[in-house]
Order: sequence, then structure tokens, then C-alpha cells
Amino acid sequence: MSTENRPAVADGKCTQGGAGGARPLVGDATRTLALPQAPYGDAVHTALLAQDLQPDVLEAGLRAPRPTHPELFLRLVWLPGHPALDAPAGTGVTVAWSHVTGWAAHDTDGRAGLLDLDVIAAPGLVAAAVRHITARGVDGAARVPHSTGRWKAAHHLDVALSNFEDGAESWF
Repeated sequence: MSTENRPAVADGKCTQGGAGGARPLVGDATRTLALPQAPYGDAVHTALLAQDLQPDVLEAGLRAPRPTHPELFLRLVWLPGHPALDAPAGTGVTVAWSHVTGWAAHDTDGRAGLLDLDVIAAPGLVAAAVRHITARGVDGAARVPHSTGRWKAAHHLDVALSNFEDGAESWF
């Protein structure tokens, strides 16, 4: 048996930091996540931060509104009084994504609307839509300019969503 010094951890990818605290690229490191929409949520969150639109809540999950039809979702919430909310949206806004319905918004006053964005829209376009809603309120959501731009890693999420819909044990 050799007594040579060896590193305790084998080379490989790690999402917890690793040597020097460097994190691998999201697309390469997170393709095996239990929630395949998480990298998309991270990308949208980064785009929102670039627009000074830090949400109070960012949630990713799996829900089953109907027992046989589970749904992957993202939920971003700006609570009443958030500095990004102008008067029309001042009561609070929720922007939500579902792999079934795409992007939607609602406020605490009961106004709601679907956003005219691709289901896997480019994060910058989502941030622009959120900026529009936080300035004009959810009533203005229907007037968010239409855009068809997709997230640059949408193909990975497309595959995962297809596998999810087909009931594959591994979504990737």
C-alpha cells in the first residue's frame, strides 16, 4: 500500500466552489438538477439584477395542480413597498413562469395577464417585461412589447422539459 500524498477529492465538476472557489459554468454543471428550470431561473435573476430589479422572493419548484400533470415553475415576487415598484404597481407584483403556460404576472389587487414572451424567453427580455410591469402595473402587462428572443441555453431546457413531459425518470 502506497503512502504517497494524494488529494482527498478527485478532479471533477463541483457546484459548491472547488479549488480556488471557482464555480463551473451553469450549463455544464447543472444539467442533472432535480429542477431543470433552475439554471433558467438563475439567468433571469442575473438579468433582473442588471436592471436593479432584485425580487424579494425567487422560487423554483414543482407543483401538481392536477395529480397527473405536474408543473415546473418559477415565481418572482416584488412585495408592496419595494423600491422598484412605481405607483401603478405599488401594491406588489408577482411574475411567474410555468413550463405549461409560459410567463404571466399578477398583483395583489387581482389584476393578471399573460406576457407575450417565448416560453423560454431570453432573460434580458424577461427583465425588460418586468421593468415595464413595475413601472405601469399589471394592467400594462398585455401591452408589454412582443418578443420572440430565446435564452441562449434554451435547447438544454427544451430537452429536459420534453423528457419531463414524457415521464422519463431522468429529465436530462
